[in-house]
Amino acid sequence: MMELPRIRLEIESMKYAIIHAFNAQCKDVEKLIDAEVERAITSFDFEKAVRNTVHEALQSQLDGYFKYGEGREYVDGAIKETFNKALDKKKEKKG
Repeated sequence: MMELPRIRLEIESMKYAIIHAFNAQCKDVEKLIDAEVERAITSFDFEKAVRNTVHEALQSQLDGYFKYGEGREYVDGAIKETFNKALDKKKEKKG
């Protein structure tokens, strides 16, 4: 099988011009990123973020307490007590 000839063309000045342009563009992009990060941090509502995080954590703890913990036992007991009182009143009215 016959190999095709390879042609290699090097254009040194163009290579350096491309690298230089790329580096210059990278610096501009870095400046844009830095400015946007600064703006985002400056305008970010940290108080609201902390408040939301605390509320979510509190809600999660309350859900667990009332679904699986002592709170559930208390709620179940209160429901049973109220239900039994209602049944007793109904029996008294009939009897």
